[in-house]
Amino acid sequence: MDTGEGAEGRGWAPATVAASVGLVLALPVTVWWVVGAVTADPDVVDPDYAVRPPSSEVTALLGTVSLTLVVLCGIVVLQAVQRGTFDARWWTALAPALVAGVGAGAAWAVITAPSIGANIGAGFALLLGGPLVAGLLLWSAGCAIWLLWTGGRRP
Repeated sequence: MDTGEGAEGRGWAPATVAASVGLVLALPVTVWWVVGAVTADPDVVDPDYAVRPPSSEVTALLGTVSLTLVVLCGIVVLQAVQRGTFDARWWTALAPALVAGVGAGAAWAVITAPSIGANIGAGFALLLGGPLVAGLLLWSAGCAIWLLWTGGRRP
């Protein structure tokens, strides 16, 4: 992440590390909120849910807070990139985690969508999206461990 001391990699800037973690954690909630209720028929009186979403008030609060966090954390990370204090090698760990967050948020929107009867999209989201998100997170964790272990040195 941000070393705080340029490209030498001798220290950590807590603000950039916290912003990167905040971005990874808030992005799925933001995507879920922005996508909203995925439904083909808005006139269904009593829909079924694979997983019932939170109430509209809680959804609005979660979405607003997560969107604010994504914007603020994104600004902190982008400023670190612009200043040159964010080691570019950390994108190999951060980018897959962000893509996994987008996938998880989109899948959660499908899983919490109202439907009539079986929510087949929820099954597809779990069967196809689950392994994809897990693979991206494993890749991200592997890259982060390698960077921490080697100190970012090239082999």
